[in-house]
Amino acid sequence: MTEPTRTVEQFMAALAPERRAAAEALRATVLANLPAGFDETLDYGMLAYGTAREPGGGGGRLSLLSIADHAPYMALYVNCVEPGGEEALYARWRATGTPLETGSRAIRFRRLDELALGVVAEWIAAQSPDALRAAFARARR
Repeated sequence: MTEPTRTVEQFMAALAPERRAAAEALRATVLANLPAGFDETLDYGMLAYGTAREPGGGGGRLSLLSIADHAPYMALYVNCVEPGGEEALYARWRATGTPLETGSRAIRFRRLDELALGVVAEWIAAQSPDALRAAFARARR
């Protein structure tokens, strides 16, 4: 049994070469467009981009987006905070002509050409920690 990855660097290094290219491009896109107040960590074996539940770091973490490596595919998990946000994201993705395979609240991909990086960049740049916290608070009510 292999030891689980504990850092972002270990996660990236453990990827198969054909997956690494897609993951590196996706990660670079996310980091280039990630608004202030979000950070990158490794949570539950996935690259995770999120923020603290409370301003100042208290109360645990909220995930905005995660990148996972599963056996048959990689997955991009997005937490859309606006009503209808997931459908709107998928519609923008499809409009690019890029294939869209979804399941288990994730966008599945195997190669770089299966990613609509411009759509990811636009979506992530439009997010905010306050909106994510508000969506979480609404969901808890």
